Amino acid sequence: MIIAPNKFFLNYISNVLPDLGVDRVSQMTYEEIAFQVIGKEFKIEDPNQKLSILIDNNKNEKQKIKDSIMEQATSFKSTVRFKNILDEYIFEVEKRFIPDRDFTAFNRVFMTKEEIHSLFYREYSYLPLVRRIDEIKKHMMNKLINSQKEIIKEYEEEAQYEVSKAKFENENIEIQRAVIRDIYNTRDNKIKEASKDIKRIVLEYFSDNKILDAMGYYKEFLDVYFKDLVRNRIPDEQIKYILDSFSALQRKDMIETEDLAPLMYLTYMIHGIKTKFEIKHIVIDEAQDFSEFQFYVFKKIVKSNSMTILGDLSQGIYGYRGTKNWQKTMDIVFEGDTDLQYLTLKKTYRTTAEVMNLGNVVISHIQDKLKCPLGEPVMKSGAPVTILKFNSEEDMCNRILERLEEFKKMNFKNIAIICKTVGDCLVMEQHLNRGDIHIISDKDSEYNGGISIVPSYLSKGLEFDAVIITNCDDFNYTESEVDTKLLYVCITRAMNVLDIYSVDEPCKLLKSTGETLNNK
Repeated sequence: MIIAPNKFFLNYISNVLPDLGVDRVSQMTYEEIAFQVIGKEFKIEDPNQKLSILIDNNKNEKQKIKDSIMEQATSFKSTVRFKNILDEYIFEVEKRFIPDRDFTAFNRVFMTKEEIHSLFYREYSYLPLVRRIDEIKKHMMNKLINSQKEIIKEYEEEAQYEVSKAKFENENIEIQRAVIRDIYNTRDNKIKEASKDIKRIVLEYFSDNKILDAMGYYKEFLDVYFKDLVRNRIPDEQIKYILDSFSALQRKDMIETEDLAPLMYLTYMIHGIKTKFEIKHIVIDEAQDFSEFQFYVFKKIVKSNSMTILGDLSQGIYGYRGTKNWQKTMDIVFEGDTDLQYLTLKKTYRTTAEVMNLGNVVISHIQDKLKCPLGEPVMKSGAPVTILKFNSEEDMCNRILERLEEFKKMNFKNIAIICKTVGDCLVMEQHLNRGDIHIISDKDSEYNGGISIVPSYLSKGLEFDAVIITNCDDFNYTESEVDTKLLYVCITRAMNVLDIYSVDEPCKLLKSTGETLNNK
């Protein structure tokens, strides 16, 4: 099975799989797996919405503080620390799952509360909570079934004794008949009680515990328990953001991507997984976009030790909710796995040496923080990277139109004009005003080639014969970690030709390349 962040990416790589002889491989997104595990589909807020907010550099100080709170709160929800808080809540749920009393029926004790607790907390502790209860119910029903005939026989014998006693003690026939009639009525009522639905008797014992679905427990966790459990562990403003954003989405009957891992974990711990994943080997691509909590839950539910995880931290534009450190992920998710191997792949096969070298210059600005090696291009040298500064937006757009015609003569089939945001893409589409250009959006499920205008963050995972990056200045691409990674992603989408344009001075991330910055 191949697992990727979204359907667009899966459809894109599906064209390559037959060439590798693996066309029958199952392909799923994380969302699709989550819906199967939880047993319900949800409307998910656009997973790129937070990223589009974070990469928008046109904001005041107040908005920057607000965005920082969002980023840190989202990061917390994506960690195993959040899972640990959830474990504390599950412990509270566990305590109310079984009554603190003996199991009685027909005026008898069939199981003491100590016996029941022993089964629940020790013998069946390896099972999800609901399945523990199911096993205990079997014990109770077996005890009732085995005792039912014996109890009815006792009631019969008891009645016969009472009848004999009534005859001996009462010489008056009418009185005898009245007493005997009462004895038989009592006997019949007892037998009727003993013969009633055993399943109902067992269910009545557990009737005080209302079992919720995963979303029901998640709502209770956030609405009732979360604030107290997490107090003094994260700042109050982050707590407020998590609760307020969840409530706001619930009013729209939606959740966010970061809610899927907690919902899957609650399902796993409380209800158990009904879907069986019969998988020999799993490949997780674009793994830097997956959080440690997602990896943790995924490892729990799939039960497969044969797994390949592929990711590039240099492309971790979703760092606020993705993986930041492979070693930490290995320590948390694969603790104790003796056959775990970590391999560093340095060779790059997509781009020319010129393109890869420029990408390396950009990512070098944060290499000390990433602690990952630079790419080593395998392809031979190609066309030099063109970096141009224009006097106006109009001049830049005219140059783009000229280049598109040149690319057409070069028989390039896949061409991308990469803009920073969706808004920038819409403006560029109006400026270029060509009918053969389309904007790639997060609603697209497949890529059909041609000339595309692409938001920077949606270009990740794709590749193009030629790429033009627009408005690559210090305002759009600052020296922040996310902007650096974003520019690296944009640059490395080009297989053959890369042009970088700006109206203002090109961004500082490019200055050390030694390229001549031409005015146009």
